[in-house]
Amino acid sequence: MEETGNLVQSEGVASDILAPNTRSLVAIAAAASANCHPCLRYLIPAALRQGVLEEEIGATLALAEEIKGRASKMTHDLAVTLAEIGESPGEANNSKGDCHC
Repeated sequence: MEETGNLVQSEGVASDILAPNTRSLVAIAAAASANCHPCLRYLIPAALRQGVLEEEIGATLALAEEIKGRASKMTHDLAVTLAEIGESPGEANNSKGDCHC
């Protein structure tokens, strides 16, 4: 990907279907969800230069945080449930018993 007047010029379906401002907001949401500080430092100023409104970025960040918070709670709840039922590693939908991280 390379920087252009449209923030990021990517190849593929997203560049053909999504409007430049929409691509920028999706990228910001993904970066925020991934806790990628360098990405946010690049993407947010570039989006503002492109004409994305501060309010749009704020709403995007709020939605990303809400989704991230729900996923975090679901992960926590799963961990608590697994601890309570005492499953061995091989029983937790993972026949090898390893982490896969």
